[in-house]
Amino acid sequence: MTKKKLKISGQHLTLEQISDFVSNKLSVDISPEVKNNLIRGRRLVEDILTKDKPVYGINTGFGNFAEVQIKPATVNEQSTIFEIDVIIKELRTALFLVGAEKVEQITNAEVRFSNSLKMWE
Repeated sequence: MTKKKLKISGQHLTLEQISDFVSNKLSVDISPEVKNNLIRGRRLVEDILTKDKPVYGINTGFGNFAEVQIKPATVNEQSTIFEIDVIIKELRTALFLVGAEKVEQITNAEVRFSNSLKMWE
């Protein structure tokens, strides 16, 4: 069975579409215009990251952490793809664990902590 395609055009992406993609119900088709915009944006961010100047939200935190400069989390395209894959798997796991079919349903999930929960420092 062929998956339905989600056309990414830069307009009107809904949470339901994101949920369907994360749930592996949709494949993605990116328009040439969006692809070019992504490439231009990536080049801009890469250029910013080569400089030692803090830029809000790119190499700094947000809000109270705006003055805290952050080192790059990944070093190349392969590791970036790996990190995104990990995030998608974690989201799918969260969906499974709370019995949700859609991302929106996670916000309504009850959270319980047991005595065996260890806080990481």
